[in-house]
Amino acid sequence: MKSKNKTHIVKVNELVGPYCVTSSDGKATSNQLIHLVESGDQLIFDFKNVDIFSTSYFKGLFNCLHSEKDIREIEERIKTLNISELGDKIFTQVLESFKYSLNHPNSTSIIVDDLINSEVNSL
Repeated sequence: MKSKNKTHIVKVNELVGPYCVTSSDGKATSNQLIHLVESGDQLIFDFKNVDIFSTSYFKGLFNCLHSEKDIREIEERIKTLNISELGDKIFTQVLESFKYSLNHPNSTSIIVDDLINSEVNSL
């Protein structure tokens, strides 16, 4: 009988503070979670009390997690909680850009920052 995987809530603010801005922050977050990624468990990233997000943070997070597992598997197992609308857009756009670059390794990767800037300017 296959054992049921667990769900873990990752309190991002406790790992990197209220600003998720650098790729180093993303790597620090994922390095704390490698054992959970390897186990196949569900990860819910709780962004309560996180005020600022950047593409660099999510790129660092996905790069490190992807080194351990297939990005499609990661996508299925990662969910977000208490994230702002803009933070969710950044998360989604970076994930889509990351998947695109993996599927098209010989093409130039999509620049998500321009998409984000257009969203911020429209607020």
